[in-house]
Amino acid sequence: GAWTKGGGAAAINVNKVISQLQDLTAEKGNLFQIPPYFAYIAKSFSVLEGIGLSNDEKYSIINECLPYVSKRLLTDKADRMGGAL
Repeated sequence: GAWTKGGGAAAINVNKVISQLQDLTAEKGNLFQIPPYFAYIAKSFSVLEGIGLSNDEKYSIINECLPYVSKRLLTDKADRMGGAL
């Protein structure tokens, strides 16, 4: 999808994503809460992606993280990780 094609946030229609999340919340109620520290994590990822994009216009931090996240989900024995699948 658009998240893995690279090119950073410029390749994503952020307003559309926010609108879709608002529609989902209106339709289904408050399904999830975003923890307060999420803003710091998002900012860190955006800085890292900006650095990557300065070297390669098709860089995608999601593609860089996917192997680690996949391995972690599939090999971690914690109940919490099993529940994430």
